[in-house]
Amino acid sequence: MLGSPEEAGALVSYLNNVHDATRINQNLPPFNVNYFELGNEISWSTERGHDQYASTEIVYATRAKLFAAAMRANSSIPIQIGLVGGTNSNWYGNGWSGQATTVTNIINIMKTDVDFIIYHGYPSWPLSTDASPLPIMAQNTWNRNLLSRTIFPAIEAAMKGNNISSSHTIKVANTEYFTSLYQAGQRGTLEALYTADTMVTALNLDIFVANNFCFDHGDLADSLFFINNDPNNTTPIYATHKLVAESLRDLVVSINSSGLSTSSVKDQAGVTTVVESLSYVATIDANHAGVTLLIVNKFEQDQTASVSVLGSSSFLRASQNVLVGKQWSNTNMIQTSQPLSTLSNIVFPAASISIIDIVYQNQLTTTARATTTTTTTTTTSTGITTTTSSGSTTGKHDVTYLGCYLETDNNRSINAASIAKQSLHFLLYSNSKE
Repeated sequence: MLGSPEEAGALVSYLNNVHDATRINQNLPPFNVNYFELGNEISWSTERGHDQYASTEIVYATRAKLFAAAMRANSSIPIQIGLVGGTNSNWYGNGWSGQATTVTNIINIMKTDVDFIIYHGYPSWPLSTDASPLPIMAQNTWNRNLLSRTIFPAIEAAMKGNNISSSHTIKVANTEYFTSLYQAGQRGTLEALYTADTMVTALNLDIFVANNFCFDHGDLADSLFFINNDPNNTTPIYATHKLVAESLRDLVVSINSSGLSTSSVKDQAGVTTVVESLSYVATIDANHAGVTLLIVNKFEQDQTASVSVLGSSSFLRASQNVLVGKQWSNTNMIQTSQPLSTLSNIVFPAASISIIDIVYQNQLTTTARATTTTTTTTTTSTGITTTTSSGSTTGKHDVTYLGCYLETDNNRSINAASIAKQSLHFLLYSNSKE
């Protein structure tokens, strides 16, 4: 986090202050930028400014509070300010306390001057290993456990300890992720599954954003979305974002399961993470006319599922739109779509991303339940339950979506026109609600 609070204030003034003389002289309207992050991976000792300005989270937050005050004072609109909580999924940093202690220290210093706390959802120690893709598929389960059991409770406790009103929210943001596997597979099925599973994590836990780190500090040939600098030659990761953005409804509702097939992964600290074969999120419209589910089969075996909504005898129409990879190592995925005449025994192909869309004649007033069976030596009944009670939005939150993160190295040559074309092509499928 280089620069000064004064410089940060001047930047925000240029972007957001209706009276900023520099921008007015350029005959430009205010840009009205809402969200700012103070430092990028500043918890990591390799980042510029870490040793001087962020050797601990206390040093970092103390300085960040000065930045936040200057920035807010120079904006004509309310702005949201995020602070780094850790370098990767494990919420640790060089010289930082880590996890709950880091979060607590940041909030103790910043209080209401922080609006969201940032991590980067890369496969990370103690779980990550490049020897096998299975720990990669376990990472979001590990992340969900850490967030739910440690990070969110720490935020809640720190807010309570600092008498911060519930009217002020401090959210979590995942502002970078990808599998970090520097091979062709990172732009194929494995990365697409990781992308979809990261979206499931973000949507179910109401994480602020989930952004693919899609250009990897290089030119567009490194892009996760486009091949050979060609916006018409897209990858399965792009197809995943497009499918999700075009399909999901407006409100996320609570969902849970029991009895899904699992696999166990022991991390390098000796702790076992139990990974369910399917990850899932359910969305509805405000009028409760239907349900759309995003279901990710992370395993290399087919899964079979039956979906029903209790209290509703029939549906008008239903469909399954699916990206099929079959194996983690495949660089391509095939997209198919089919109407569903029944919601029984739906096949979720191996290594696939499915959208199940169900439209009903009347408003949903009870509980939606998806019952799945997996074929092993014994057939096991399992359940995924979605609450869709009408008349209340308690426990629901908006679908938020933002998929692309761009960072470039000043020493690289980038074709600005090509970036513009690709960005436009991608944003056609953006569905950001915030």
